[in-house]
Amino acid sequence: MHERRRHPRVQTHTPAKIIVDCFTVLDCVICDRSDSGARLAVHAVESVPNAFDLLADGAEGFRTCHVVWRAPDRLGVAFQWWWSEQSAA
Repeated sequence: MHERRRHPRVQTHTPAKIIVDCFTVLDCVICDRSDSGARLAVHAVESVPNAFDLLADGAEGFRTCHVVWRAPDRLGVAFQWWWSEQSAA
């Protein structure tokens, strides 16, 4: 099968947090990622809004994401914006 993505995917198994708002944080795992998006394993897909912030364990910043596709236990997201301590300085 021919790969049609603009950016190659890198397999990973990185724990992360979906930050919905100040009171709602959901655990997930980044299954694979690229420069433009990621595939996330999530237990409660129906609880995830169409836009959220994603914070990977060990990361110095977060990515604002929007959902591109949904499956029963997975989400495909596109990255919209990147924030880090370094970019804020």
